[in-house]
Amino acid sequence: MTSDTSSAGAAASTDRRADDSDASTSARLTTRQDERRFHQLATAAGFGLALMMAWALAAPWVVTVVMLTQVAGSISADWSLTRRFHRAFAAPLTPDAAHEDAAPFLRADALTGTAAFAGAVFVVAGIPPLGWSLVGLSTLSLLLDGLANRGPLRLLLERAFAWAERNRPSHAP
Repeated sequence: MTSDTSSAGAAASTDRRADDSDASTSARLTTRQDERRFHQLATAAGFGLALMMAWALAAPWVVTVVMLTQVAGSISADWSLTRRFHRAFAAPLTPDAAHEDAAPFLRADALTGTAAFAGAVFVVAGIPPLGWSLVGLSTLSLLLDGLANRGPLRLLLERAFAWAERNRPSHAP
């Protein structure tokens, strides 16, 4: 009986997400706000660790490992190690959390992870000032988004996607 009610509950939540979808055919992804902030701050802490040990040969590898977990989480929130950690330990303590649209944050995660990886590549290639600057900008963007909900990269991406949606040619006959 519980499996029937849980599958009915899962179908109802999927239907709710499908009802909330915008003009496109895809359903909207939602995430808990506290989970997203935990993920951003934990990722920023990993990048910050690499920045603090920038003199060490292992620092670009630390950036790469943190970036891999971040970009994997931007593909699917279920692949994010920090989100899984939050769900296992912190989420049960705060059951009534606000939900928000996850798509802009996942896009921003992909962009900041890519910028941080480019920074690690520049460090390994012998251009550390440019490389650590990119890692620092990624860290700053994650911190601003996690603490103040004002990530510059996310806001820029939201505006770019809104502009592209407005300027999309219609396929009406």
